Amino acid sequence: MFEAVKKYKTFIDYANPLTKILLAAILFVMVIFIHNPNVLFHLTMLMLLMLLILSGVKLKYLILLLIFIFISGFISSLYMIFYGEGSETLFRYGIIHITEESFIRGIHITMRGVTLSLFGALVIFTSKITDVFYALMIQLKVKPKYAYSFMAAIRMVPIIITEYFQLRQARKVRRALIHKSIFPALKV
Repeated sequence: MFEAVKKYKTFIDYANPLTKILLAAILFVMVIFIHNPNVLFHLTMLMLLMLLILSGVKLKYLILLLIFIFISGFISSLYMIFYGEGSETLFRYGIIHITEESFIRGIHITMRGVTLSLFGALVIFTSKITDVFYALMIQLKVKPKYAYSFMAAIRMVPIIITEYFQLRQARKVRRALIHKSIFPALKV
């Protein structure tokens, strides 16, 4: 699926998908227990470099993804920034009370989310979904009927989306053919 946006392959593309997923789980637990913003900042920068260098994705697609990741990460921390508690007030207007402590905690939450998102994007860009399910069957002994069911379900998502848009277009075309007096309850 991502072959159109890939520029080159790296050794991460050939690594075991379960190893990448296990590393993502370890990173998740590790990020939860990091409370030093400096360490978290350096970890975020490391994940950013890993994504830029090891994903093999064209730069214009990566920039779009990074903009989305950083904006959504910042938006997720706004609640903590605006309504957090602390003693050093930076800004106050109505119910919005930004303190130095709440700002640092909010940025901390942003860096946690961004770090996990960057590594998750690296895993997604470097793993084929079929390889993930084959690794589940072979190494974790998941029954083939479950693995193939999940694989078929994931492969059906693009088909379902295209069918939905085709039906929507067909309904737009046929809307003029159905008179409202025939079907008064029909809301088009």
